[in-house]
Amino acid sequence: MIDTSFDAVCNLVNELNEEIMEHFGDDFEFELYQGEAKTNGLEVHILFFDQVIWDSDNDERMYNEKEDEFESLDTFVRRKLNEVVQNISKLKF
Repeated sequence: MIDTSFDAVCNLVNELNEEIMEHFGDDFEFELYQGEAKTNGLEVHILFFDQVIWDSDNDERMYNEKEDEFESLDTFVRRKLNEVVQNISKLKF
């Protein structure tokens, strides 16, 4: 079973935040793009760009019947984050 505890989610978000910072360097306005892990004591949420990317109550990860488990949270969050970035990049003003 994949760990979706608040501590595990915080670790994943911290790893992604570090990757974002490493990719863009020191001049990047990181606070605008920083991911967050939040909990209300019952549910755990991952947010990027103030959008919920994943939450424990509505877990949308794909289920692999052959392996009898859900895709990793890391894989799911990276895919959803890429979708959000692609949608943002489509904006034209």
